[in-house]
Amino acid sequence: MKNKDRLDSYIDIIDNNIELYFDSFSLDYIQQKDIIEAARYSVFNGGKRIRPVLLLEFCRVLSGDYKNAINLAMAIEFIHTYSLIHDDLPCMDDDDTRRGKPSCHIEYGESTALLVGDFFLTHAFELVSKSTLSDSIIAKSVLEISRMSGILGMIGGQAMDMFPPIDVSEEYLDNVNILKTGKLIQLSCKLGVLVSGLGADKNNILHASNYGKYLGISFQIEDDILDIISSTSVIGKSIGSDKKNNKLTYPNIFGLENSYKKSSIYIEKSLECLNNFSDNDFLIWMTKSLLSREK
Repeated sequence: MKNKDRLDSYIDIIDNNIELYFDSFSLDYIQQKDIIEAARYSVFNGGKRIRPVLLLEFCRVLSGDYKNAINLAMAIEFIHTYSLIHDDLPCMDDDDTRRGKPSCHIEYGESTALLVGDFFLTHAFELVSKSTLSDSIIAKSVLEISRMSGILGMIGGQAMDMFPPIDVSEEYLDNVNILKTGKLIQLSCKLGVLVSGLGADKNNILHASNYGKYLGISFQIEDDILDIISSTSVIGKSIGSDKKNNKLTYPNIFGLENSYKKSSIYIEKSLECLNNFSDNDFLIWMTKSLLSREK
């Protein structure tokens, strides 16, 4: 299967299963239906499905049946979507657009957006618990998701990003990127190994986790660079918002040239990790595609 075809196939599988999940609710009140409508709007708002695709592909590469991992892949996308909805709120980054469309709170109001984010976070764990995986794998998955999306992961990174010290070191900024962006990508790769049936292989987990960490850091740096040199039509939000809001980014702190160098280092590190896996053509292609987005 060609790389683009495989990517499209994964995205179709993920999207179709999310649609089925939404359709499974029997709702009596218009207020509940409004939340589902806003949730559909948010999750089908042009996302690349990077994290669930990585989860399914790592499972496949290690000879697992990726179909058994669909619920976990959906759960990861739910958590990612919730984080974006809350991230856009006025009390956080105050972004009016997301992927070229009005943010959830602009389209449906702040109260609804808050509840939609809560919906995605809460039901992510329902999806994991309802999967066809063994009880042991489900328990390990819940633990990993909680840790890596919580205060030791994504939430912790967001807090560090919002409330930085006066003097920001390179180490501090690296840790912000690792936690805020890298941890959820790292989680996706690690869960893919876990559900493949080879989760006991510590080397596979280590290499997949490191790949996700390095990819996450580089992806965030590239995203920050695009905020300066790209266009609204490409990144789907206002250009220059990071600088305007004095955001904690590599280009703002260390300049564009150093940002390019730093990103290149982590791109190479992520690709080196993939050398430890056979049948890695798709992962290499996807990595290069993600980190060479249109400027």
